[in-house]
Amino acid sequence: MKIVNAMPGATATANLCRLAIGLSTLIWLAAGDWLSAAVGSTALLLTAAPGALLRHSGLREPSTVAAALLLAAHIVLGMQMNLYETSKLYDKAMHVIGSGAIAALLLVATREFCVRERIAVPRVLVAVIVFAGTLSAGTLWEVFEFAIDRTGLFFAQRGLIDTMIDLVADALGALLALSIFAGMSYAQTNTSL
Repeated sequence: MKIVNAMPGATATANLCRLAIGLSTLIWLAAGDWLSAAVGSTALLLTAAPGALLRHSGLREPSTVAAALLLAAHIVLGMQMNLYETSKLYDKAMHVIGSGAIAALLLVATREFCVRERIAVPRVLVAVIVFAGTLSAGTLWEVFEFAIDRTGLFFAQRGLIDTMIDLVADALGALLALSIFAGMSYAQTNTSL
């Protein structure tokens, strides 16, 4: 599977997300909320990471758009509009969507690598690699939240049950992405239906 670098509207979408993150950061700066402004500034910088890291990959544009959308949802909706505090489902939805995006990118990257290197890997093994990679990313995020909470600057984890449900949501996102790709693959191989 080859990813085409020309995604219509990709640059505009990423730039709109960056604008939203930048505006939230400016609002926090004007209010004197230096900690939130620092998080917003960091998120703004992270929107450029896929473009810099994947400069010569077919995953550059999809990764940039996914990162920008997820970071904008985190900053603008989650933090600025306070959905992390006012909605019981928003954090879990972000875990499902974020993990689904990570799984999709890992799947495409794995397939792209196998095609480029001419390696035949069974689909089940690819699914296991993608699932394990996605859960590893989710676990690292929870470790990051734990470390941030230890500083006393944020209150990201709401206890063991919250952390475990976050990891279950990460697994669900990975399974959804793998199911979508399996369905697409099945449809391509069985066009006579």
